Amino acid sequence: MAGKLPMGQKELLRGKVMELAKRGQMTIGAAAKELKVSYRQGRRIYAAYRTEGDQGLIHGNTGKVSNRKTAGDVREAALRAYREREPTNAELLKGITQPKSHFGRACDKLGVEVIPANSPQAKGRAEGNHGLDQDRLVKELRLAGISTIEDANRFLTGTYLPAMNEKFSRPAAESADGHVLLGTVDLKDILCFEHERTVTNDYAVRFECRLFQILKTNKSLPRPRDRAIVRIRLDRSLTILWKETPLLVEEVLLPNKGQSDTHAA
Repeated sequence: MAGKLPMGQKELLRGKVMELAKRGQMTIGAAAKELKVSYRQGRRIYAAYRTEGDQGLIHGNTGKVSNRKTAGDVREAALRAYREREPTNAELLKGITQPKSHFGRACDKLGVEVIPANSPQAKGRAEGNHGLDQDRLVKELRLAGISTIEDANRFLTGTYLPAMNEKFSRPAAESADGHVLLGTVDLKDILCFEHERTVTNDYAVRFECRLFQILKTNKSLPRPRDRAIVRIRLDRSLTILWKETPLLVEEVLLPNKGQSDTHAA
């Protein structure tokens, strides 16, 4: 797309935060904290954004060929080997013949078949659509002066998607409705992130620099080396499960991070 900037998720987030700072809706200190950078780095990012706009957020080496770049045929062979790799023994024991992403696991629970884009043409169409939304939608939101999730959702469903569907939608090959009733399924426990972790010898679970002690008050306890699931909902709440059962845990904060906080997960 002509005029499209090669912005990733990090640059898009920085652009949003710095736009709020530019409008006076957020201080530089708050912006730096939101971006998880130092105040000094936050000032540098803000200065670049005020001077150059989105272009100032993009690293100078973006788009340039790295001196360490792997040859295209080698890279494609590595990617193909990863996609076609054999499952691990642990995956085989669970009946998993092909490793799945978070999205793939959610679709499995909902009984939705995922049809991968295996051809270069199909992948190009998918990536082109994602690139369009990442670039155009963000600019549309900015032009409309939208800075809250609620306003963005209203704009998305009331303005942006209808316009995109009118321009790009095509009739379905089959008119049959493939939707099914949701029933008693709780989508919060399906449309989430799930990570496998090993229970340590002292009955604890580590996850992203956090430590959770499994309480003895649980009716049933996992054994050391058992696999537990750390489930992160979209509201960022955390639950640890063993054999599909939530465990009562106590978060043990690591040194220099304050006092412990107990969570009934």
